[in-house]
Amino acid sequence: MLLSNIADKYFVFKPSKNYIGTPKDVGLDFDDLYFDSTDNVTLHGWFVNNNSDKTILWFHGNGGNISHRINSLKNLSDNIKSNIFIFDYRGYGKSGGNVSETGCYQDSLSAVTFLQETYLTRIDQLVLFGKSLGCAIATEIAIKVNPLALLLESPFTSIREMVKYKFPYIPGVQYLISDKFNTYKKIDDIHCPVMIIHGDSDMTIPQHMGKTVYNKYKHAKLFLNATNAGHNNIEEVLGERYYLEIESFLKSNSQ
Repeated sequence: MLLSNIADKYFVFKPSKNYIGTPKDVGLDFDDLYFDSTDNVTLHGWFVNNNSDKTILWFHGNGGNISHRINSLKNLSDNIKSNIFIFDYRGYGKSGGNVSETGCYQDSLSAVTFLQETYLTRIDQLVLFGKSLGCAIATEIAIKVNPLALLLESPFTSIREMVKYKFPYIPGVQYLISDKFNTYKKIDDIHCPVMIIHGDSDMTIPQHMGKTVYNKYKHAKLFLNATNAGHNNIEEVLGERYYLEIESFLKSNSQ
């Protein structure tokens, strides 16, 4: 178990405490917020208020912190007129504590509660938006809260499959990793509409993983293929279409 925990942290989490800016740097008004997780770990996030009934709760990937998503936050706010809340899991950025899978889930549920209590966000108007590792976290939360919709950008099937993909020359390396962040296993436990976006030139998380998750899901869904896009440039490659497709999906599946 100890070896597994060490391997998890080495392969999975790459947090940074160093901030490179705030939304103010790109001309975006925002609320700078602190809130407590279920075990009293203090978390940090930004809320962008676009005076919308809908709120997008953003679950970022395994590296950096929320300050590394400033430009994407600005673009999303400018093009999709929903409120947006992005926060750092424990151990990332200005959030306290030490990162773990369980902690990520606790923190994410606490973020939902915080939105409900502070901004009166309704669950049936809440959109969960996961990117990369955040897809697995968003999927877990969707099981528990049944949101309006679930958006997954560049999802993997499971961490074990990711490690096997990254290190094919080390037999059995995936078994050093505990069977965590298993999106493929969990996807059928949710019931809201799901949109998956994935680049067909993604060398970090291969597109076939996103398609495997998509094909397993049996309810309302949409797959957006980002032709010639890698892992970190989907917005750039798709351009305006990226936002139009998300907006159309959310409108067509609004309750």
